[in-house]
Parts: sequence; structure tokens; C-alpha cells
Amino acid sequence: MSRGEDIYDNSLQLSLKRLTEFKRAFQIFAIWLDDKYVEKGFLNTIKAIDFFDECIDKHRDIAEKITENRQIEKCKKIGAILSIEGGEAIGEDIDNIDILYNKGVRLCTLTWNRENRLGYGAETGSNKPLKPFGIEALKRMEGLKMIVDVSHLNGAGFLSVCEHSTRPFLASHSNAYALCGHCRNLTDERLRMIRQTGSMVGINLYPPFLNESGQADLNDILRHTEYMADILGDDKLCLGCDFDGIDYTPKGILGVKDLYIIYEAFCASFGKTTADRIFFDNMYNFTRKLL
Repeated sequence: MSRGEDIYDNSLQLSLKRLTEFKRAFQIFAIWLDDKYVEKGFLNTIKAIDFFDECIDKHRDIAEKITENRQIEKCKKIGAILSIEGGEAIGEDIDNIDILYNKGVRLCTLTWNRENRLGYGAETGSNKPLKPFGIEALKRMEGLKMIVDVSHLNGAGFLSVCEHSTRPFLASHSNAYALCGHCRNLTDERLRMIRQTGSMVGINLYPPFLNESGQADLNDILRHTEYMADILGDDKLCLGCDFDGIDYTPKGILGVKDLYIIYEAFCASFGKTTADRIFFDNMYNFTRKLL
């Protein structure tokens, strides 16, 4: 939106046009607030939702905004699921969650890297749990059947979600801390808690989350996938590429059009059934269950 580009075709890592190359695709589109948009976070989020709706409506011949599970089963187009990345979008009023839901938001990443009214991002270094407003927001989201996302959340906040949630949640774009010790990644303990709660993890393609050198390739993606699958099972993993949320990608992967390279590597390493689960089936079934 800030670049004046279109979701259909653009100079970024993901577009509707490139998604049409796949037989079937569902994509979570996240609204993220840069620092300059945070002060009026709720109003700026509404503007971004309106922009998203205009783009999807303009290209409704190939894309459909998904708000209900029955749409997922019937959708023959690109399924576009709207999310907000960071509770700053909610603003000061808990009732804004209902407004965002009524505007079609179906997933909320509770924090980004910074602190907000809900809690503390992993990069704050805080060991404090979710704030009272965050717990209230979590319960409101679950009441609406909005998917709660713990990626970016600090460790104590993650434990708060496990304590207070009554539904499975999502770590939409995080990797294994044991293989790459970045604060954004998930420890073995958290991975086990995700498995126990029936929740899901999306594999992130950002090189600093794949390899501590800051550079990564296909082998790093395979390493993290195999490691997390050993703990979670291959039915609790999906793709959390973070396209257009990352400024560079693993070697040989430029954007969404190159996902076939990862798919072929998954088929060779883990078998087609597991590859299909991670690339489509798991998240398809997860959203059908939770929306």
C-alpha cells in the first residue's frame, strides 16, 4: 500500500499473479504497522483493510477473501485470509477486536518485535507475561473464533497463551531454537507444548532464523523442518514463509514462485505425503477447524 503497488502484480516477493501458477493456494495476508503508523494504529489498520478489500475485489476472478470455513471447502480461487501482525492494530479499545473481525480479520499475531498493550515481543528481552489487556484480548479473539498467533511473542507471553487459551493456536512463522539460537525461534519445550495443544508452526524462510551466520540455503530449511517434525509430527507443520516481511531470502529462493524448489526437496527427503501435508493439507484442515 505504501509503495502504491497492487497485490495482483508487484515488485515484491508475493503476488496473486505468481500464486496462480499453483494448482490451489490459500494465503494469509498480514497487515503490519511500521513505526510511523503505530500512533494511530487502529485507524491505519482500517485503511489497510480497505486497501486489501479493494485489491481482492478488483481481482475477484482469481481471488476470494476467506472469512468462514465453508468458503475454504468450496473455494476454487486463491483463498485470501486477512490477519493483523501486532496488537497495536487494536488500539486502546477492546471492542475494536469486534470491528476488525467484522471487517474480515481472522488471525492476530499478538505482538510484533516491540512491546504493546497486549504484551512483549521476543526482541524486547522481557520476561514478563501477557498484560491483563492481552489476556482479555486473547479471550475475546477466541470467543470470535479468531486464530491467535504467538510468533514474535516472548517466552513468558507464550506461556500465558498456553495457560489461558481454550483453542489451538498458531506460531505462524518461527523455527527451531535448538538449530538457530534466535529469540524469535521456538525452544523444544515450546514445540512440545504446541504439539500438546494441537497447535501449529509455520516454517520461516528468513535466513537469520535458519542459520546463525545470517545466510541460509535449502539444506537449512530441510534441517529445521526435519527437527520440528520429529517433535511435533508432520501434521503440525505448515509454510510460514514471511514473504514481504523479510528483506532477503535463502539462496535460490527469491519469492513465492520458487516454492516448487522447496516442495521437490521435501518430496525427495520426506516423501510426497509429508510434503503435501506441510505445503497444503495441514493448514487447510487447521483453518477449516478453527474458523
